[in-house]
Amino acid sequence: MTAYNATALLDELSSEVRTILVYTETLKAKTTDELSKPASDGGWSAAHVLAHLNFYAAYYLPEIEKGMSRMDRASNGFFKSGWFGNYFTKLMLPKADGQVKSKMKSPKNAVPANNPDARKELDTFIAYQHQLLNVLEIAKKSNLGKIKIATSLTKLIKLKLGDTFRFVIAHEQRHVE
Repeated sequence: MTAYNATALLDELSSEVRTILVYTETLKAKTTDELSKPASDGGWSAAHVLAHLNFYAAYYLPEIEKGMSRMDRASNGFFKSGWFGNYFTKLMLPKADGQVKSKMKSPKNAVPANNPDARKELDTFIAYQHQLLNVLEIAKKSNLGKIKIATSLTKLIKLKLGDTFRFVIAHEQRHVE
């Protein structure tokens, strides 16, 4: 699997989150009706996408914080991606041209309500992104390979902390595209 300089990886992921935040800030100029309008291809509205991403942030951010607080393991400077983590991340990442590789069905519990409150979802998403940036900074003092985080699909599958960050941010990038 791919090996990374841990600090460089976290800096790159932070940069990706800041890019998502810049884009998300532009959504503040849109009306509630615009945010709630379904995509031209019949897909989710921006409000639905934000609610979906907020569902995952509400799961992963506390799990990451809990995992980092339980483990007193200083970073060794490197992170080697695991097989599952690398697979799930690549599955989520959009192609270089921004296209999504393959459509996926969301688990039932991650499908947003019919009419999510667009403004609330947008504000919540922005707050989660700032929290994610803080956690990424704190993670620089953690061993990204030793701390394990259970996935939202099942507690039986655990990803390394570095892979969890990569997966969560790839998922956000996928939906921003």
